[in-house]
Amino acid sequence: MAKLPTHPIILDDTYQIHLANLKKWGYIENGKVLKGTYQWKIKGEVKSSVSFVVDMSAERPYMNLAYIYRKTRKEYKIYFMAIPSNLGIGSVLYFVCPFTLKRCRKLYLIDGYFGHRTIAKNTMYECQTHSKYYRMLDHTFGSEFKIEEMYNKIYGKHFKKYYKGKITRRYQYLLDQIDKYEYRSLSSTIQLKDLDY
Repeated sequence: MAKLPTHPIILDDTYQIHLANLKKWGYIENGKVLKGTYQWKIKGEVKSSVSFVVDMSAERPYMNLAYIYRKTRKEYKIYFMAIPSNLGIGSVLYFVCPFTLKRCRKLYLIDGYFGHRTIAKNTMYECQTHSKYYRMLDHTFGSEFKIEEMYNKIYGKHFKKYYKGKITRRYQYLLDQIDKYEYRSLSSTIQLKDLDY
């Protein structure tokens, strides 16, 4: 009998809330209660949004989420947990998934709720759906495509390379990535030439 097809939820395609973004945008401040909106845009157009309140003054800090999912209002709390850093300096903040109770730094929207990636059984990252052959090709030649993608960003219409005479962090990051991938590409070429008798 043929195996029933399974259609996994691709985590890369879901809406995600990143703790790093909340910190970067200034919503994680000890002793403060801050409100905001987390938005997802495609080509500048807002596709979805979630309202939130981050309460870092509570005895047990939390983030309250409120949004509409398929015409149904959802509202619930996601608590934070601080774990001592493995470097011995300060602590690292995590979300605590309200459904699995697992710690995470990203929340994924799966079946109407934001939680840990294991909130549903049939979840996969896009790279996990690729065949072994495709993964081998990506490992060998993927850096070529990544370099091209980064050059496209750098030479994009509104990309800022400098601000007040200084190189922007984004531009510097892309230059560093290009150097890294060009080195990897060169290493792969050398290895392939070594194999060629």
